[in-house]
Amino acid sequence: MNRLAVTGLGLTVAGLLLVVGFWPLTSVSGADLLASRNGNQYTGYTQGSQITVHEKVVDVTYTYLFGNITTLELQDGDPNRETVIYVQGDARDVVAPGEVIYASVVLRFISGFYYWYVASPMDVHLSWPVDALFYGIMAAGVVVLGVAAFRKP
Repeated sequence: MNRLAVTGLGLTVAGLLLVVGFWPLTSVSGADLLASRNGNQYTGYTQGSQITVHEKVVDVTYTYLFGNITTLELQDGDPNRETVIYVQGDARDVVAPGEVIYASVVLRFISGFYYWYVASPMDVHLSWPVDALFYGIMAAGVVVLGVAAFRKP
């Protein structure tokens, strides 16, 4: 069996699994957060729950309310309802509307109000470097398969 072809196939399959499966298996989308919201609670989550959110940011708003707070509105599939996470500090330099981010968020509760909270703008990351790595692994596998297919015996 040709080792180059097996390596190429392995890289292609690994890249494909990462591209298709990584974010859905390790994170929650804005639509999932909207679906879990039941009034003022999040069904399935308790106070202190920590999850990773992976979603496109629709709007970024910075206010000074109980300290520096940046509100990130996430795409959730419903234009009539907002799904937001709050970032402690000014995250406008880190993320802009239209970018896809991932962040580790914690469910907090204050005065009868549940909200998703990020401790620092440094905890909000753009997802394109991770996505580029996954697609790069898959592309490298395809290139190796191509080289193996057209290589002279």
